[in-house]
Amino acid sequence: MTALKTIFFILLVPGFLLGIVPVFVIPKIPGIGLPPGPWNWAAVPFWLVGIAAVA
Repeated sequence: MTALKTIFFILLVPGFLLGIVPVFVIPKIPGIGLPPGPWNWAAVPFWLVGIAAVA
């Protein structure tokens, strides 16, 4: 049971902080946000490295 809780926590916390917060919270703050463009895609390799480190 402890291992299941740990796996759930490892998947839930980064997914919440890196997925839900940037998508739903940051755009609602006036004046904060990145315009769409190539810099958004430049972050993809860093996301993949972070996902591999967690997994």
